[in-house]
Amino acid sequence: MKFISRYTIRPEHRDEAIKRFLEGGGQPPKGIKLLGRWHSPNNRTGYSLVEADDAARATPSWRQTMQLRWANGLTSGQTSSPSKRPSSSTMRSS
Repeated sequence: MKFISRYTIRPEHRDEAIKRFLEGGGQPPKGIKLLGRWHSPNNRTGYSLVEADDAARATPSWRQTMQLRWANGLTSGQTSSPSKRPSSSTMRSS
């Protein structure tokens, strides 16, 4: 299943988050496939698209530095056809 996340780096953790990301900490854990990631450094936000069984597994180590919101990622075809939609819409935040 695909999930879209929106993150907002907490102001007090900005430098720590940037340092961790640049040191290679931005890779998803095993079992999570990163499909894309977009950043807006000026306002400390960004988005990612991942494929996983459970979105909560994707970013546990980042929860202390940023707020994360997750939602199911659906294609246009899935949103227009009820039979192609996932059985439940999952949204998580931390």
